[in-house]
Amino acid sequence: MASADFASLFPVVVPHIQRWFVCEEATVRRSGAALTASQARDARLAGVQNPGRVRILPVDEIKIHGIGLMQKLAPGLQLVRPDSRAMTFGYGIIIRRMYAKDRAVLLHHLVHVAQMEELGGSENYIKRYVNDCLQFGYGNAPLEIQAKFITEQAMQAATPHDACSRYRTYAAVDFSPDDSATSWSWRPGRQPVG
Repeated sequence: MASADFASLFPVVVPHIQRWFVCEEATVRRSGAALTASQARDARLAGVQNPGRVRILPVDEIKIHGIGLMQKLAPGLQLVRPDSRAMTFGYGIIIRRMYAKDRAVLLHHLVHVAQMEELGGSENYIKRYVNDCLQFGYGNAPLEIQAKFITEQAMQAATPHDACSRYRTYAAVDFSPDDSATSWSWRPGRQPVG
């Protein structure tokens, strides 16, 4: 199914994706582990306001559970790809075991948690993320670009206690008043962390 086809189905598919996210987050929150002290520091570095709510669930393979519409939508939206290392569901992060100790992978997904918080919760985040993927493609989606950028900046900080790491450089995505991601731009700046 082409992106144009998905775009026309956006109002129909988003509620299904939102239900899927809610179910996956509940699973991770029930079975996942809390962040370690160093992971909690990284969460604050990534901009997470509530690191104590984040849970991580290592798995052998990331896949869509169940059948039906989500099985058909996921490949076209690239929500789950064969090379997926981790996925973020609200405050829940599913991560493949082979990447469970990879700081950059976790930081990237902690940025997604921070984005979710900044956008006012999972429902708004999902709408924005899916819209980004439809309009720009996964690799060019503004929320993905922002997560990559912030992760790179965080990885350059020597330690979370480094004087320079009290600030992170960030890039903001500007959306039009109707909440669509028709345009975006970099807004470099410095924002206190922690």
